[in-house]
Amino acid sequence: RGQPSLKNQNKCKHFPFKVKNIDMKTYNQTMRAILQTFLYGIMGVLAGGGAILPGISGGVICVIFGLYQPMMEFLSSPRVGVKKYYKLFIPVCIGWAVGFYVFSKLVAVMLTASYLFTTWLFCGLILGSYPSLYREAGKQGRNRSSGVWFLLGLVVLLIPLAIVKAGILPQVQPTLFWYFFCGVLWGFSLIVPGMTSSSILMSLGLFTPLNQGISSLDPEVLIPWLIGLVLVILLFSKLVTYLFRVKYALFYHVVLGLLVASTLVIIPTEGYHDVWHGLLSLLLCGLGAVCTFYLDSRKE
Repeated sequence: RGQPSLKNQNKCKHFPFKVKNIDMKTYNQTMRAILQTFLYGIMGVLAGGGAILPGISGGVICVIFGLYQPMMEFLSSPRVGVKKYYKLFIPVCIGWAVGFYVFSKLVAVMLTASYLFTTWLFCGLILGSYPSLYREAGKQGRNRSSGVWFLLGLVVLLIPLAIVKAGILPQVQPTLFWYFFCGVLWGFSLIVPGMTSSSILMSLGLFTPLNQGISSLDPEVLIPWLIGLVLVILLFSKLVTYLFRVKYALFYHVVLGLLVASTLVIIPTEGYHDVWHGLLSLLLCGLGAVCTFYLDSRKE
């Protein structure tokens, strides 16, 4: 007449298995921990993808998912941070590495398929972040000096990049030093929310060779790049925290000026075979802008 109760199953001679009593509280805690670890890994994948995509800052992704504050605490005091956040950082770091590698492969394919359309998509991703960055820069107020610092950041970067693009100076040739420089820029993009290094690297002609080297796991690219990235994180995370605390508006307006300058230089000026190329380029630019604007609205 039905199955024996769980309490009496072990006593029943006809029940073929011995079933231990299940502690549902422990089971629920275990499943919750597994799910949380999985979600941390997904967050890491998205943050890694944000690090490789122009306009989508890995730092902004960390802010959206609530990872930025733990990350800065860890960088400021690694010993305390490891004890406090190790359950968070292990899956996030693994996910970040996976996301960075996978998205670098994807970007390499896109650039090979169509450099024109891919660049316009990236321009849109960058443009979509401007409204949020502008609001962020003025969060603690603006004055005349804010505009001066913005123009300073704009001019200081725009002039040399424009000279290189115009061919007055020779194009940068990828070397170990320049891959180290790429790592330095990438390190700053991780610890400064909203800063994206990819647009600067694209304007210098370094983004494609760096991306190809990462996607193919080339040690001549990876080693100097990783050294630059790690050094910036270790040496400048406390300085960035200090600057945000005492010179917030100044610091953010300089970053905004640098971002605008690097975007202006990478806008494609050739490769349009007909009017449809131009229309599709604008469509992709708009699509990229909408995507980044949505992500930034989630951060808000």
